[in-house]
This record gives sequence, C-alpha cells and structure tokens, in this order.
Amino acid sequence: MLAGRKTITQVLAHHKAWLLAVPGVFGAAIGTWEREPCIIVFVERETPEIRRRIPPSLGGFAVKIEATESPRERQWWA
Repeated sequence: MLAGRKTITQVLAHHKAWLLAVPGVFGAAIGTWEREPCIIVFVERETPEIRRRIPPSLGGFAVKIEATESPRERQWWA
C-alpha cells in the first residue's frame, strides 16, 4: 500500500452509509474484479438512475454494480 492511500476497507467504511442511502441499493462489500480488489454495490435492479448515482470508482478502487433480484440473496445482506 502506498503511504497515505486508504485501504479498500477504509474506503468502503467511509462511503457505505451514502451508498446504502441510494434507493434500490441494499448492500455493499469488498470483492475482486480482474484480479484487483473492488467495491461491489448490490442493487435490486440496475437502472440508469443507479448508474448515474454510483461512481465507477471510490478512493482509487473500482466500483461494480451487481443486480440481485432474489429475495433470498437480499436477506443475506440485511
């Protein structure tokens, strides 16, 4: 890790509350994309509004939107 750069855990902790406040978002977690750590934002449905409100990166880490319409999968993140 570079000096002064926050870890992905710190970045997610800093941004999680406002991510969860976006209508349709029900979870956020750390994952991987193309072998790099990323922030995954779980949504009921990916919509243009969600794509507009969720940035492509936070703190230098990619953000990926994952649509999950299954109630069982949503319960896991509650």
